[in-house]
Amino acid sequence: MLAPVKTKGGYTLLEMMIVVAIVTILTAAAIPNFIIWNQKQKLKSDVSNLAGTLAIARMTAVNQNTPVIVTIAQTLPAAVTVTFISPQGVTMFPTITMSPIIRLTNAAGAAPVSPQSLRFNNMGTWVSTGNINNICLNAGVVGACSPASTSQELNFRNAGVDNFRIVVLQTGKIIWCYIPSCTQ
Repeated sequence: MLAPVKTKGGYTLLEMMIVVAIVTILTAAAIPNFIIWNQKQKLKSDVSNLAGTLAIARMTAVNQNTPVIVTIAQTLPAAVTVTFISPQGVTMFPTITMSPIIRLTNAAGAAPVSPQSLRFNNMGTWVSTGNINNICLNAGVVGACSPASTSQELNFRNAGVDNFRIVVLQTGKIIWCYIPSCTQ
């Protein structure tokens, strides 16, 4: 009796090329979405970190009975930097440097005049620094700060269209949110 012929299993070159082509097409479609997602996450992470550090700066102002002045600066194309100092010029916290893709913006998303600054007094409440570059909420309208301002706003945008805002209320409470869902 004859033994059955054994065939070798495997893939042809054509089948392998088709699989590689499909993987390439799927990867090419996924990369732009990943880049957009990554930029939004960097912005969200940096804004969240800054909001948390602002809350700590507020608590430090109360605990040490000394005001804390926060300065947010950006000179394009450099990254946004945030410094925390006392009125005597003592550095209260290490400088925060945000991701290079993040820009400090005004309420409309355009580049504002830098630097912006805010101040927590020794009671932990927000006090306007009188800096004409600051953006505040005045009777429901976002604009330049005035004695009647009810909050100060810091806007940050990434390379895409994502825009996050940090709002510092007169009480010193800090809110951060994605602009379309932001409430003052």
